[in-house]
Amino acid sequence: MELRQLRYFVSVAREGNFSRAAEKVHIAQPALSRQIILLEEEFGVTLFNRTARGTEMTDAGRRFKVMAEYVLQYISEIKPAISQAAQEPSGVVVLGLPPSLASLLAPRLVEEVKHRFPKVKLRIVEGLSVFLSGWLENSRLDIAVLTDYGPIVGIDMQEVVRDEMVFVGVPEILSGYTGTMPIRDILNFPVIISHGFRSVMSARLLDEGITPDFEMELDSIPIVMDMLKRGTHCSIVSYSLVHEEIASGTLTALSFQGPPIFRKIMSAVSARRNPSLGIRAVEDIVQEQLASLPLRVGKENGAPEDR
Repeated sequence: MELRQLRYFVSVAREGNFSRAAEKVHIAQPALSRQIILLEEEFGVTLFNRTARGTEMTDAGRRFKVMAEYVLQYISEIKPAISQAAQEPSGVVVLGLPPSLASLLAPRLVEEVKHRFPKVKLRIVEGLSVFLSGWLENSRLDIAVLTDYGPIVGIDMQEVVRDEMVFVGVPEILSGYTGTMPIRDILNFPVIISHGFRSVMSARLLDEGITPDFEMELDSIPIVMDMLKRGTHCSIVSYSLVHEEIASGTLTALSFQGPPIFRKIMSAVSARRNPSLGIRAVEDIVQEQLASLPLRVGKENGAPEDR
């Protein structure tokens, strides 16, 4: 059975006449009749009864008409569906986020991707930038958000925003300051810090001739946040990490006097792979959401002049 035979059969069934059907499908009537006979021989049934008034379908013919029309309709939808799939983002996209941004970004991204691209299934993996970059290289991730990371062969990185580094503690501990503090004053407080944030601060501390004796290095953002809220320690973190606590008055954030200290936030994809429409769509949303974050004391988002 061939697809053209289905079209010929449906044409005869609809027209009720071989001559008119032949004109519809642009074929000679003897050739059309021959194709219908071949179908009947293949099925071992009679599909049409030829009468003086024209052509009538048999019970087998009526049943075959329903199925033939379904098949032809389904086939007619294949090309538009495939063309649409090529233009509509879809598929699974795996995104890696650093711990300092995951809790802030993930809910926004999940909601936005679901709303704008319902055929994209977003998976989010959390990890330090050093691990995220490796996972991106070996294709475990499609996109990663990296912080203060240098160039990597095989990865395309784009700086999106800069996040201000601030000194943070409960209001009682930092009540003697208003808005800013000399960076050297961190020596007067018990400070805990993550390795990543210490790396961001290292150049400025070196320039200032400061060798801080941090009480503890913790690579667990939840533990750092818990200890901050308990009021036992201060820390140096990115403003985006604590902006909600600052807004609620739970914590106080101080900028460092002199030039602001920023960490760079970048979106990254593999340079060795051709990104799908789904990956491109999610990357665009990631960059939009990063640009909308509160990233500096007193400002709603990253200021262009600081970049």
